[in-house]
Amino acid sequence: MGIGSETATPIAAALIWAFRGGLGMIVGLLFGGAKSTAFKGYVLQYRLFADVMNDLGMIVDIALPFCDPKYYNAGYAISTSCKAICGVAAGATRGSILMSFTNGRDTSEITSKESAQETAITVVGILCGVVVGGWVEEWRFAWFAFWTAVHVWANFHAVKSVKFKTLNFPRLRAIINEEGGIVGPMEVEESVFCFWDMLRGSKVDLGCSLADLGKLEVGDVKGRKYVIVRKNGRKKVAISADASSEDVLDAATEALGGRKPRKDWAKRLADAGWRIDEFHFVVGDWRYKVEDNR
Repeated sequence: MGIGSETATPIAAALIWAFRGGLGMIVGLLFGGAKSTAFKGYVLQYRLFADVMNDLGMIVDIALPFCDPKYYNAGYAISTSCKAICGVAAGATRGSILMSFTNGRDTSEITSKESAQETAITVVGILCGVVVGGWVEEWRFAWFAFWTAVHVWANFHAVKSVKFKTLNFPRLRAIINEEGGIVGPMEVEESVFCFWDMLRGSKVDLGCSLADLGKLEVGDVKGRKYVIVRKNGRKKVAISADASSEDVLDAATEALGGRKPRKDWAKRLADAGWRIDEFHFVVGDWRYKVEDNR
């Protein structure tokens, strides 16, 4: 903020402070707007991503005092942006994770307990920092690196322990690739470190308009519950207006797996414990309907 500089002024410090805070808000708004529909499909991945971004922001904060002062503003901007992204991602996924512990029932009790637990852990962390801070002076960076790694490791296992009964693309892909038959919600191995796939989004677009699929004839869609077309490296899926949730599940499965699923696919998933009436797929609102005017 210009402390120790003879040319620094209060207004300059205020403007710099406003710039840093405002940039974080803008980054949070842009990130939330760009990914608002994607959080539902990658709840666990975005929750872990939030913690990684928070750690990255802390690393930048700690490294800044050792950098040239001319990089301070850029460094603080990066740190603020990382923390803003963390706040958006963590807040967006929190509700879904809490709902997974209540099986869709009232979340007031678990919300209050989660808030109390977070407060208690924060207090314990502060006390431990005060006690330990005095004798880690010589190895402070090594200790920081160690506890940062522990933080990521602990969050990874915490996220892996959360089990959803609703299907998203990573869970459905894991089931399709399973050779031993259909696994249930407690046994499925969902990849949570697929940050690139998460940020890029799935290569399957469900709920597209027929115009997105390119030139089609009436015979290509008439009598079909969904139509899949590969276009520009992505699979575009148009869904009929009278398609059921089982049809949407079949469309997602065929688009991911490359072949049409068995007729009892939805029943087998339901028998394994999966919900087939609700999904964590990102599904567009377009639906087509073919009318016979004869």
